[in-house]
Amino acid sequence: SGAGMLVIMSIELREVDLRPLIKVLHHQPAWSDLPILMITPLQQQRSPELGLAIQQLGNLVFIEVHSPLTTVCSLISSALRSRRRQYEYRDCCGALAETRKLVKNISQSIDLKEQLLLSERKNDEDLRHAQKMEAVGQLTAGIAHDFNNMLTGIIGSLELVRRRLARGKTDDLNNLIDMGITSANRAAGLTHRLLAFSRRQSLDSKPVVMNEWLVSAHDL
Repeated sequence: SGAGMLVIMSIELREVDLRPLIKVLHHQPAWSDLPILMITPLQQQRSPELGLAIQQLGNLVFIEVHSPLTTVCSLISSALRSRRRQYEYRDCCGALAETRKLVKNISQSIDLKEQLLLSERKNDEDLRHAQKMEAVGQLTAGIAHDFNNMLTGIIGSLELVRRRLARGKTDDLNNLIDMGITSANRAAGLTHRLLAFSRRQSLDSKPVVMNEWLVSAHDL
């Protein structure tokens, strides 16, 4: 868990049972392809043991024992960059799954309320509420896109903060944090307005300033 890469000395292959490792690699999550660096003498790279390992270990790169240090560092850096992208992809998939779950829950809530309204529609108030729920249903398709944009802002801000901290730069973190908070507040505001819009409430007729009302509804 949290591994960046795996290093194997080929001279150990004859003495180590690789089956537990192969089992773990074959049961990786869909987003994962753990990089493996095998350090081996040049003359051993075509041995039967290595041939079997190549077939079963998967994402494998060879490093010759006497390779220059710069070559070794370059291969390690490349493997770690690849692994980091895999983790970033996992995080994005998790955020997208949460968004889809939220939209699904909203849709299920809308469907349930529509069924209740169909059975209880006895007066004009019920009819108006049913029309309101229908409008929410039409908006649901756009909600996932809006939430995804907001999540992108949050994830992007956190990623930039992490990179700045990794380089020891802390002079501009407040702006990045503010960007993430702004996106999070937008998402919370949209959720609050959506729940208020879909909740069954009695009508409260009163005079309003039409222009202000339209501006306030713009985000929704």
